[in-house]
Amino acid sequence: FFAANLCITMAPTESENFRWDRFDDEAYRLDEDGAMVIWNGNLEKSHFPVIGNKGFAEGKHFWRVHCQSDSFRVGMCTANVPLDKPIGTTVESWFVDLTTGDVW
Repeated sequence: FFAANLCITMAPTESENFRWDRFDDEAYRLDEDGAMVIWNGNLEKSHFPVIGNKGFAEGKHFWRVHCQSDSFRVGMCTANVPLDKPIGTTVESWFVDLTTGDVW
C-alpha cells in the first residue's frame, strides 16, 4: 500500500503473486507490463494511495521498493482508504516520508 510522487515498482517474493490492484486513475497509470505505477504529474493528486492485491492483519512483512523520485512516501492503509485523498490525511492510512522522516 504505497503512494509515490513519480513511479514505484515492487519486487514480490517467489511465493507471492503481487499486482497493483486499486488507485485513482486520474492520479496514476500502470506501465505496459503492470509492474510500475506512474504518477501523472497532477500536483492536486500527489501522494494518493496505490493499493496492491495482498493484504494482511498481522505478522512480519517485507517489500523491496524502487522509486525514481526525491519525494517519496511509504505507508499502510486499510481496505477502506479513500483513493481520492493523499495518504496519511484520513484515519484509514499513515505513512513515513522517506525524504524528511516525518510520520503521519
